[in-house]
Formats: sequence, structure tokens, C-alpha cells
Amino acid sequence: MCLGSFASVLIYRIPRDINLLLPASHCSHCKKSLKPLHLIPVISYVFLGGKCHFCNHKISRLYLLNEIFITTLAVLTIYLTGIYSIHGWLVIGLILCLYVQAVIDLRVLFLSTYLSGIICFLGIVLNYLNFYTTIIDSFLGIILGFSSLWLINYIYKKIKGFDGIGSGDFLLLGAVGGVFGSSSLGVILLVSSILSLGLYIFTKNDHGERIPLGTGIASSSIIFLFLIILNL
Repeated sequence: MCLGSFASVLIYRIPRDINLLLPASHCSHCKKSLKPLHLIPVISYVFLGGKCHFCNHKISRLYLLNEIFITTLAVLTIYLTGIYSIHGWLVIGLILCLYVQAVIDLRVLFLSTYLSGIICFLGIVLNYLNFYTTIIDSFLGIILGFSSLWLINYIYKKIKGFDGIGSGDFLLLGAVGGVFGSSSLGVILLVSSILSLGLYIFTKNDHGERIPLGTGIASSSIIFLFLIILNL
């Protein structure tokens, strides 16, 4: 559950460019520092009735969702791979980074370069250990993932005069290519596009004509991870 709480910290602080360690956890409304009892995942939210102990301001349900969702996926991963499996713990790291990227992009259309870098690094480590593909295909996936969206955007910009795809999407797809290899990019991009278009329908009022492609890429990658683990 602590991983879910950490995901909430990342989701809140990364887009705002706030240090991850300082200041200490506090209410975003009244700014008062939270006590240890207020930081217990799920239990504290329920005990406080979803409100700040100090100012009674309503706490976003996203915090509760993060804790439940990440905990569920982490437990499922350990169940499927084993508690002592390096594969399982690397996958949990990937899930955490991908989930945070998905939520941030859905909320504010922003993708963290640092998180994409961590995803890429974890992918290289996994494939160096021969889990998903060869290390050569991993590097090829990084190059093709980044360059494919870059090229699409380059052509679009030449025609329209402005960017159609954000650079964060290039980096994220390249990172995902590093995890699954070049041969997976077509399927992932197809599923990502479908998911992103579906999300666009529901978030159009929030983001105008902009599509949260990063959310689709990250979400489809999490799905892809579990399909591999389940050997489907």
C-alpha cells in the first residue's frame, strides 16, 4: 500500500516540479503537515472520512484509488512471479512508473522525462536478463519507438505548422520499446491509440482537442506486461 501512497506523491509533485522529499507530506489546502497516523494507506482515508483532519477539506478519491490499484497489481505480480523473483520486483517498478505517467498525462497532459528514463532502464535490465526479448531488440525498440512518433510529428508539423504529438510521447514509446522490443511496438501503438481516443471522448471538455496519448501508451503497456506474465 505504501507504493500506492508513493504513486500519489509522484502524481501530485512531478507536474508541479516540487521536491519529492521536501516539504514533508501535508494537506494541499491548509498546508499543515500530516501526522504518521494520517499517512496510513486506505485506513487513514476511511477513518478520516475522506477529509483533512485539520481543515476538513475533502481529500481527492484519487489517493484512495492509487493505493488500492497499485497494491492490487503489486500483490498480483508477486503471486504470479514469486516473492523472491527479481522479475516480479522489476515489473512492480515498471507498473508504478507507467501508472504514474498514465494518470499525470490524463490529468494535465504531461509526461515525466525522468520516469520514462527509469522505464527504459528497467526494460534494458529485464532484457539483459533475457526476460522479454534480446538486448539488441530492446535497443532497437528504443530507437524505433522514439523515431516513429518523432517522424509522424515531423511530417504533421511540416503540413500544419505546429506539433501534433508531444515529445514526452516520443520518449515514453521509446522507453516501452526498450521493455518489449521492436516487434511489440505496432500492437502497443494500436491499442494505445484506441484507448487514447476513448479517453479523449471523456476528457474533451478538460483538454480541448488534445489527446492523452501517453495515458494510452502507459495503460496498454501495463496490460501487455500482464499478458506476458500470464503467458497469454
